[in-house]
Amino acid sequence: MILEVLNMEANRHDIKCRIISKNFQRLLEISERQTFIGPSKNVSDLIMDATRALRQRDFLKAFDVTNSLDMWRFLKDKYSVLKMITIKIKEEALRTYLFPYSPSCNSLKFGLAYSEQ
Repeated sequence: MILEVLNMEANRHDIKCRIISKNFQRLLEISERQTFIGPSKNVSDLIMDATRALRQRDFLKAFDVTNSLDMWRFLKDKYSVLKMITIKIKEEALRTYLFPYSPSCNSLKFGLAYSEQ
C-alpha cells in the first residue's frame, strides 16, 4: 500500500508508469468506482480504506485503519512494529503531499525553532 500510493502520486500524469502490483491497482480501481462505500468487512476493504486515506494525505485515518487489523495481536513486539508503520505512513503522506508541488520547490528544509536564552 505504501509503495503503491507513492508510485501513483509520482507518476500521476505518466501513462506508461511502472506498476508495482497489478492486483492492488485493480482492487483500488474497483473500490474507487463504488458509489456507496459501506463499513469494511474484510482485510482487503480495510487496506483500500487506508489507501484512500493515504492518497488524501490523511495519515491519522490511514494509521487508524491499519491499526484496526486483527493481525497485530499475533506479533510479539506489536508496539515497535506499529511505531515503525506510523513513521512510514507519515513519511509517505508527506511525500504524496509534496509531489504535486515539487516543480515549484527548489529545496525543503526542516528544522526546530528555538530561542536561546
